[in-house]
Amino acid sequence: MSSKLFRQDSPGIVFALERVLDEESIGQLFGDYEVVVAAGGNDEHGVIREEGVSYNRRIARILTIVLKEAGCRDFATLRLALYACAKDEVSVHEEDLDRELRAIRESGSVSPTTSSVAIVSAALLLDRSRHLHMTTMSLAEQMKWAETLGASCVLLQEVPLPEHLRKKVEYSVNVQKRRLEAESSLRREGQ
Repeated sequence: MSSKLFRQDSPGIVFALERVLDEESIGQLFGDYEVVVAAGGNDEHGVIREEGVSYNRRIARILTIVLKEAGCRDFATLRLALYACAKDEVSVHEEDLDRELRAIRESGSVSPTTSSVAIVSAALLLDRSRHLHMTTMSLAEQMKWAETLGASCVLLQEVPLPEHLRKKVEYSVNVQKRRLEAESSLRREGQ
């Protein structure tokens, strides 16, 4: 598969992946990237970005969290993280990967069953939390999302997870909750 799209979209994470994975694994990720992009993996509907400010695409952010925050260099987990970014449901037709993708989709209501699912679920949770303040959602919608993120965070307490990643997720979710509570309080006072 061509590496052009992935290199063009996210040169930093491609460079980081090339430092830890073999050539065959990188080649597989290049092909997977195109599938996931076509399935909406980099789409961020409702996220507001300041014009002219650079940013990392969603897939690159998730892979970076898995690679750097979780310290995970396992190819299967990195590949799972890539596919977990797809907005449209994607079936890879690989039993283990498809099973773990289903588990990630259910991770908001069920504790993750494997360390890979836990790491990827935490990465997705951290990314959502970090970008909650950049949405077009109303304050009430953001508060509802923050509660959902908090509930997911509690489920992650039940599984082994790199401590550094666990702390980042907890901190980010708590910061968003405090921000939303303060904003809500200010709005009530202003009425």
